[in-house]
Amino acid sequence: MSNTIEMIKEYKPFNQQEEKDKQFFIDCEKQEQILTRDNERCHLTSSAFITNKTRNKVLCTYHKIYNS
Repeated sequence: MSNTIEMIKEYKPFNQQEEKDKQFFIDCEKQEQILTRDNERCHLTSSAFITNKTRNKVLCTYHKIYNS
């Protein structure tokens, strides 16, 4: 987690909104449980597009809570 926050701290914002977003994530680091939805103020998530070496297959995940 600290590596992610360090990357955010080093990020050079493009505009005022990105500066606000950057500060929001830095402030979130001080919160508890930012890696789960238990934190109602903020939590971090990520997405990935995973393929095999030949790129002819994709890994898909079913999200039961979204029925998708």
